[in-house]
Amino acid sequence: MLKHNYRYWYQLFNIRQLLALSTLLKTIDEEENLILREMLLLAFSHTLEANNMFTRTLSKRNTPGGTPPGGIFSRHDYQPKITFGEQNVFGTVSGQKTLQNCWAKIITGKEFNWKPFDRDIEDEHQIDVPSLEKIIPFAW
Repeated sequence: MLKHNYRYWYQLFNIRQLLALSTLLKTIDEEENLILREMLLLAFSHTLEANNMFTRTLSKRNTPGGTPPGGIFSRHDYQPKITFGEQNVFGTVSGQKTLQNCWAKIITGKEFNWKPFDRDIEDEHQIDVPSLEKIIPFAW
């Protein structure tokens, strides 16, 4: 990073990104519920990966809802981009690693935490089977 004249972390973001991210972080910091605030901070930290000036547009991937961005950690190096991909940090329509998508992943993880399950195929359809049913079949 120093070879490319990046001396401070804020230099990884443009003015628009800094405004959106700082507004978001300030709002998260005002959340009184500690557990909820920490979950929101987790979503925020994951959002940073694809909302910076090192985000690549992955033009070879044809996906519904647009082309997903390649995050800063999708490569082994910090390579400055001549043109970088930019998306809505909040993720109101589409995008990957937006706050909305990251929050949805956390909620899915918490749901799994409360009620774990395994995937199984029955009559060519994927179904969710409670994990304990497979591990201890006689308990059910």
